[in-house]
Amino acid sequence: MWQRLLVDADIQYSGATPLRPRRRSHPFRKVPALNRAVSIRLLVALATGVLGSCAARPDQDISAVRFAPIVIPKGVEHSNADLAADFLDLTFELESGEVLDRLLRYEQPIRVHLALPAPPSYRNDLETLVARLRVEAGIDISTTEDPALAQIAIRPVPAAELARVFPTAACFIVPGETSWQSFRRRRPDARRRWSTQSQLEGAAILLPADTTPQDARDCLHEELTQALGPANDLYRLPDSIWNDDNLHGIATPFDMLMLRVLYQPELRSGMTREQVAARLPYLIDRENAVGRSIAPLSRHPESRAWANAIGVALSPRSTRDGRLAAASGCSDRGRDGLSIIGSPYRCLLLAG
Repeated sequence: MWQRLLVDADIQYSGATPLRPRRRSHPFRKVPALNRAVSIRLLVALATGVLGSCAARPDQDISAVRFAPIVIPKGVEHSNADLAADFLDLTFELESGEVLDRLLRYEQPIRVHLALPAPPSYRNDLETLVARLRVEAGIDISTTEDPALAQIAIRPVPAAELARVFPTAACFIVPGETSWQSFRRRRPDARRRWSTQSQLEGAAILLPADTTPQDARDCLHEELTQALGPANDLYRLPDSIWNDDNLHGIATPFDMLMLRVLYQPELRSGMTREQVAARLPYLIDRENAVGRSIAPLSRHPESRAWANAIGVALSPRSTRDGRLAAASGCSDRGRDGLSIIGSPYRCLLLAG
């Protein structure tokens, strides 16, 4: 399970161990029931096949593993009404459950600096992602070799050092910082909060310097795209990197559409949720023609009990008995859950 943190003052919250209350309503995607034994056999077969097909050759260094070319489809086949609701929840709420009272984005060209030394894969993946953000999201963003010109500072840090501060996190965003050293020096109560900003002006993205290329790419895509404004994660999103199920390793067309809408000239930092909501139907219809004729899905309240059970079951800090009890609990509440994996199957895997 890919674990990440969004750091806001002294509040810590991880995608794998959700500790925050949620105040949203979410769509409910039904998953057909399967026999428990069949479910477990299916999961084992899938895991065996996927792991076997993805493994590097014994004589091949992991840093040399190449990834398949990225093919990006045009348009997102979701109801534009649902996309508008997703946009509001992504941009006006944080993973902690805190609600923002204003829209946050950059109002100037964005420059990104990658500090050295960094693994070679970081540079290549960063340039690819930045190029996609320019073309697909229409954002004025590029890399720079001058750290003084950068709004976003990407700082590789030894994983052991990151773990000493946040044991459950692999990478995280810190608003208002420029380096790992400045982050460590600043008192938690003196750090900039997402909720006190009037617009985005800068952030540090702290990534592990000694991880696999695939994990590096996962972390880079999620952190950089969320540093541009959509700071929330939602279990309900089936085709987004901003999802605690972590099924996607790169930014998806859905993510690029959300960013493209966020940086439309009709929107600006400081707008209220109501002001943004009034403009969204026109903006999303203009940017996503394929979704105009798709009916919205019904929405069901999120089960906080289910989210808590998932968090305990996945947390490395939980005891074995605690993990099993939580897994059993989230299985019982599975139909109230929002995991796109299908919560009953996920809980069976945890309990097994």
